[in-house]
Amino acid sequence: GIVGRVATPFGDRIYIKDLKNFIPLIEAESDISAEEETRKVQKHKEEKVRKHEKMLTSDSFTIQKKKKFAELEEILKDPARQQKDNPLDALFKSEEDEEDKDI
Repeated sequence: GIVGRVATPFGDRIYIKDLKNFIPLIEAESDISAEEETRKVQKHKEEKVRKHEKMLTSDSFTIQKKKKFAELEEILKDPARQQKDNPLDALFKSEEDEEDKDI
């Protein structure tokens, strides 16, 4: 036969003995040819690309993008929103500097 069976401690395993005779069986059962499957995948990919292009060029996306960049500019310009130094960093840094001086 085309298919073989091996008994293992974990259960029976099935394997293909003769791949040359097995491939025509798979192709005979398949309703869709390889070319049709390729066209289907390419069409799906193109639809996704068009969808993303449409989203990126839409006005709502452009407005959202401008708002986000405006918020980022405000954060960078406003000193109150900038991250402040941690006072503990100065304490630990001074201890490290003193240790380096002793060496």
